[in-house]
Parts: sequence; structure tokens; C-alpha cells
Amino acid sequence: MHYDAIVIGAGPAGGSAGAGLARAGEKVLVVEKEKFPRFRIGESLLPAGNEYFEEIGVWEKLLAAGFVEKYGAEFYDGRSGRGIHVIFANGLFGGPAMTFQVERAVFDQVLLDHAISCGCEVRMETRVTAARREGKVWHVELAGAAPGQITADWILDGSGRDAVMGRILSLPRDSLNYPKRMAVYNHFAGLPRRTDRRGGNTHIIRLPGGWFWVIPLAGDKTSVGLVRPMEEMGGGQLRDPEELFWRTVRETKLLPEMMEKAQPLDKYRVTADYCFCHSRFADEGLFMIGDAASFIDPIFSSGVSLACASANRAVETLLRLKRTKRPFNRREQIRFTHFMKDRVLTVRRLVESFYDPASFEIFMQPTNRLKVFPAVNAVMAGHHTLPWTSRWRFQIFLAACSINRVMRRWHGEKAAS
Repeated sequence: MHYDAIVIGAGPAGGSAGAGLARAGEKVLVVEKEKFPRFRIGESLLPAGNEYFEEIGVWEKLLAAGFVEKYGAEFYDGRSGRGIHVIFANGLFGGPAMTFQVERAVFDQVLLDHAISCGCEVRMETRVTAARREGKVWHVELAGAAPGQITADWILDGSGRDAVMGRILSLPRDSLNYPKRMAVYNHFAGLPRRTDRRGGNTHIIRLPGGWFWVIPLAGDKTSVGLVRPMEEMGGGQLRDPEELFWRTVRETKLLPEMMEKAQPLDKYRVTADYCFCHSRFADEGLFMIGDAASFIDPIFSSGVSLACASANRAVETLLRLKRTKRPFNRREQIRFTHFMKDRVLTVRRLVESFYDPASFEIFMQPTNRLKVFPAVNAVMAGHHTLPWTSRWRFQIFLAACSINRVMRRWHGEKAAS
């Protein structure tokens, strides 16, 4: 069997890419190693990503799916309980005021069903075990429920942190100077929830070196997770994640009362050492999209938005090259990589400001002077490509963080002397 494109993975990146290509008349195969529906973390969307769902024609289906509407996010200091409320509509660009909190098992199924309705062929519980490029064609070996050998002109790798093609081709990765972190999480019933628009907000409670997330989902279900450095969680050998989770809950402001009647709905899951970034996101006949290309940190819920942006860009590039009969040469590959790395870098800068105590002090004192915080708000809403009008404002925020860091260090040294 020969396909115009094989999409590895049926998550947000793979489902979006498959639907986009199939709608353009391409013959597409989506290969997914698991059976849907299946549990996934990463349930909070960003409003700037709505445009990608509209472009592939799935937006109305998302509206009808009963997801919780999300209009903003709330950030709290876990020790003092002091917080700020971010309203996406107040961002520098305006744009969509609302997006969704989604249970990923449901959300990913909606995307996959839409891709099938657009014309994608799908093979579930099937893995890509090998792939080699001969001339202008990929030869791909599949194992699992639908084994066999197939060929394709293109591969779009949306396999998430498995990074299937990155491993097969031994693609290099950037060195990230981030401490290794772990996450412990579960779904709960019984958490209180506001009845106004703030009832759909993500809550982030910051701790030294880490944080909790609280994400309201449909019905009485709430996703709650703890992120901490790995060395504080047994160096990756976490024997009792449930005990650590609840012990840390009791050490924070807000959460003990919020989770007083919480009942776990599933087992406690652990994800460790999840940050990485490939040096390039494309190769001959290959696009790395979504988390298969890079995953930095979940703190600002950028994962699904970046996944859909990369899928959209890959589809646009592929169709443009086919239409103009131009090769996917090194220049085009670099162009695609730079397009996505620019977005990843914006997210990285914001993530770094959250974890740094001096920068977090600035973050927790939002100001409308020079519209600096509206620019930061825009980034949190998913506007990861910044025009000059917002880029210089975002740079002022980062500069203020750096100045505060120096001042704290200077005062510390002065006090020590």
C-alpha cells in the first residue's frame, strides 16, 4: 500500500495533521499504538489555538462535546496564598476570549473521528518499528494489530514524547539546562467549583521548585497534579506517589480546603524527566510535529497549542511543495524548524520566569504600564509568535525579571557581609 503521507500518532498533532491533509485530498494513513479512548494528561487548551480547529473543520464538534469553557487562569503562591487572575480577553491582541478544558480521552477521540470523517485511514494498536528512505519514498514496517510493510512520500511524526522517528533516525537533541522534574497526578471528584466564568479557570499553586495544577473537567471531575524536582521525589524511584501527593497538599495554602472532600477516580500516575527538544524538526520527507519535536514544560498549557500549530504548518508546507513541485530541501527544513523553535523559545522564556523566584515576584505583580502584562497575557493565551508591538513589551517583562534577580542577589550578599 502506498500513501501520500503516514501520520504517526493520533493525538492532537497527528489528528490535526491527518484531518488537514485528508481535507486537501491526500491519501493519509494514521498509525496509533494504543486503543482509543485512552488516558492522557495535558487537558488545558489555549484560546489562540482555536483557529487551528476552525481551519480543519472540527470546531463545531468541539463546541458540541460538552467541554468546560475556560476564560482564564489563576496563579497562587503556595505559601502565602496570594494570587492573580489572568483573563485571556485582556491580552494585548484581544482575540478569542474562551477555549476549553478537555478530558483528553474524549478530546483526542473527537479529533480522530473527525480525521476519519475527512478521509483518513486509521490503524489502531499498531506501531511503526522501522522506516528507511529510498529515493523519494519512505518504506515503513508496522507491527501490532495491523502489521505489514507500506510506503509513503511523507511521514509526519506526531508520536508524542516517544519521538518514534527521532529514535529511528537518531536525530540530535539540544542541551536543555533544566533540572529534571517529575509529575504525580490523578482525576478527582468532589472539588468545589465556582458557578461563574471563573469556574472553568486553571489554578496553578506555585511551590519552591514546583507547583500544583487544578483543572476542572466536565461533570464533577477535576485533574490535579503535582510537579517537583526529581531529586525531591526520590530521584525517579518514587515508591509511594499517593503519600507524597497528599503530604505536599497539606503543606500548601488553599489546597487542603479545596481538596477536603476530594475522591480519587483513578490510579496515581507518574511522569518523569519529560523536557527535551530536537535540534531540528524536519528531515527529508519528514516533519516532527507536536511533542515528538519538543516538549518543554506543561506549566502554561502550551502543549496542545504548539502541537496544532506545528501540524498546521507541516500541512501547509507539504501542500505548498507539492503544488509548486519544489523539493523539501535543507532550506525548507530549516524554515520549518525556525518557525516552531521561535514559538518554543517564547514559551521557554515564560516558563523560566515562573520557576525563578525573583522573576515570579515580577509575574505576581502585573502592571498595565506600557501594556507590559497584557503582552505577557497574550503569550499565556497562546500567541507564541510575537510581532514587534508585543515583543518589546515581553522583553521589558523579562528585563524586569533579570533586574529583580540581580537586586535580590545584591541584597543577599550585602546582608551576608
